[in-house]
Amino acid sequence: MYVLLLKKVDVKINNKLENGEDLTLYCKSVDNDLGEHLLHKDESYKFDFSPTLLGKTLFFCSYEWSGQWYES
Repeated sequence: MYVLLLKKVDVKINNKLENGEDLTLYCKSVDNDLGEHLLHKDESYKFDFSPTLLGKTLFFCSYEWSGQWYES
């Protein structure tokens, strides 16, 4: 089986919350679990990946601040 790799995708998540609170994030795909990360004010988290054939690699991230979880 051959897998065609497409151009690498760079992802950068910044904590720019206006009240200066911490941002907790958790990102994963079907193949990769990047774990949980805590970002203090103005900190960033970066990762990259190479999509598989037809660009079907999907990452999902959850974010928490002010006691609420949000997903993208």
